[in-house]
Amino acid sequence: DGKIKFGASQDLEIFHDGSDNFYNGTTGDMYFINKADDKDIVFQSDDGSGGYTTYFHVDGGTVKSIFSKPVQFIDSTKLFIGSSNDLEIFHDSSNTYIENYTGNFIFTQALDDGDMIFKCDNGSGGATEYFRLDGGEKQTIFSEEAVFADSKRLMFGAGGDLQVQHDGSNSKILNTTGDLKIG
Repeated sequence: DGKIKFGASQDLEIFHDGSDNFYNGTTGDMYFINKADDKDIVFQSDDGSGGYTTYFHVDGGTVKSIFSKPVQFIDSTKLFIGSSNDLEIFHDSSNTYIENYTGNFIFTQALDDGDMIFKCDNGSGGATEYFRLDGGEKQTIFSEEAVFADSKRLMFGAGGDLQVQHDGSNSKILNTTGDLKIG
């Protein structure tokens, strides 16, 4: 139960209370610094089966923080990305949110000929592909029906020159340039 104290005002304490270990700082920030070139700061704990394992480490060689075990954010705890917290990812126990507050929101599949696949519940407890961006074929492929709400147009051409629309009562095909050829 004894405490080791550091500083003129004894601002840092290290002690064991019979059950747990404590490092308490009462002023300023707490720094853990490894000044050895290309070396790490490693955080390990019990592995659930009598040994211990690394949960994450600060890698001085690759200049990354590397997580070796899952990271859990409890409900409504946000993951902020960007110097101004411009991107937020969180789950509020009912819904999941990805919110961007600056610039464009860009999804990129960088694998040559790779696909970007969008899946959702299939109505029977599984997940099915609804559509995909096929990088090998350079196509958007719909695997399930696509529905446009009343009065919303399906437009073709850079200027929307060909339009297909249903307003709830009538269906329209509008061509504003050249010939409309069927067949």
